Amino acid sequence: MNLYEMTKGKSAEIVGFEDNITKCDSLRFGLAIGQKVSFKSKLGPIVVCNNNQTIAIGKNLSKKIKIKEI
Repeated sequence: MNLYEMTKGKSAEIVGFEDNITKCDSLRFGLAIGQKVSFKSKLGPIVVCNNNQTIAIGKNLSKKIKIKEI
């Protein structure tokens, strides 16, 4: 499952990235393997909360971030 497929109100753990470029881009947002995120909305970009920080992630990048719901 990827970050784009999450539904509002759910939480997930990041388990991987599609490629190294995605991994580097995600690290700039503070998103790494093992991080827990909670899904807020999908109005254009994907909005998630990570460690009390709200982050908007573009559709293309969010489709390359692999997660598992918790």
